[in-house]
Amino acid sequence: RETSAPSRPPAADTAPDTAPPTDTEPPEETGDGETAPEETAAPPDTPEDGDPPTETTPPEEQAPSVPEGCYPIVSVDVSESQRGSGYLTGETDGLPATLPPNALWTGDTPPAVLLVHTHPLEGYGDGKAWYDPAAGGMAQTDTPNDPEGVVALGAALARDLRERGVTVMHLRIAVSEEDTAAAIYDRTRAAVRSYLTLYPDIGLILDLRRSAELTEEGGILRTAGDLNGETCAQLRISVSAHRPANEVKRDLSAALALRETLWQISPTVARPVWVKSGGGIAGDGEGVSALTLELGSAGNTFGEAAALIPPLAECIARLVSVNTSP
Repeated sequence: RETSAPSRPPAADTAPDTAPPTDTEPPEETGDGETAPEETAAPPDTPEDGDPPTETTPPEEQAPSVPEGCYPIVSVDVSESQRGSGYLTGETDGLPATLPPNALWTGDTPPAVLLVHTHPLEGYGDGKAWYDPAAGGMAQTDTPNDPEGVVALGAALARDLRERGVTVMHLRIAVSEEDTAAAIYDRTRAAVRSYLTLYPDIGLILDLRRSAELTEEGGILRTAGDLNGETCAQLRISVSAHRPANEVKRDLSAALALRETLWQISPTVARPVWVKSGGGIAGDGEGVSALTLELGSAGNTFGEAAALIPPLAECIARLVSVNTSP
């Protein structure tokens, strides 16, 4: 959930000008044409043996400079991995029963995966610690084709899934400057319904986004997971409880199974599954699961979010390959 914060301040002044070096007088020449030696200052007195050494005060450490009105990005592990791979957080009072992973889809072949972006202009802060309402929020890109935005991550995920034998469709929506966030969302939802009609083998819809969270102190959150000894962004899987109960059961089962496989790779990569009272892309088709995947947060770098793609592709491929015949 995005909350308001101070707007981006004016760019900080550049480093102050330094005075140009002063010209020095050339050394005087002696009568025989030779240059007179320059006078040098006498070395400072050194303490004699037995005298106590002179105490000096070390320079104070300077805190990093943060422009006025900005917040430093805070790196934090928000996976709550110590609670276990099945830990849930959410906005609902009750949860439906779940399905075993091998009952999510039935058929002789794995279901196809549809990748969508309800927020195609979301990007990453890359160390920029301000919130700019004029740009529509935190770390917004100028175009959905930005090479360091969520749509680029969708293209990378589609490629990695295809390399693992998964049938993938990546839906990109044309966006104009006049479009509102609600208009883009509604257009994406309508396109999803059309795809489900045209391609009945779609069994999993993934809405790829990134979160936009502030800490309690007002700083921009930067999630921190560990993947093979390197820092990466953290994934959060969201389930909408607004869908019909049977579909919520399927969504929740798919979300928990996906997080379980990610947990086996690294317990700090996936945050708890978030069950929301609303939101989410509606997959109205029978036997279709719809999940929102938040690939890191606005405070993460694009590289930290991109590091999630290979393990995520591997886990999705495992998930959709578990099938039973009717």
